[in-house]
Amino acid sequence: GSDNIIAFTTERFPNPLIVQGAGAGAAVTAFGIFSDLIKVCERFDVSSAKI
Repeated sequence: GSDNIIAFTTERFPNPLIVQGAGAGAAVTAFGIFSDLIKVCERFDVSSAKI
């Protein structure tokens, strides 16, 4: 099957953090990432985030 890969870069750490794992399909992956982003925004009270 295919893998999902995401890279995080920040101003503090310019070298990306790569997270890779087995893929579950495009729709499931997109839903999971979107759901996680919403949780992060809620936790850090990012009310003006443009997702």
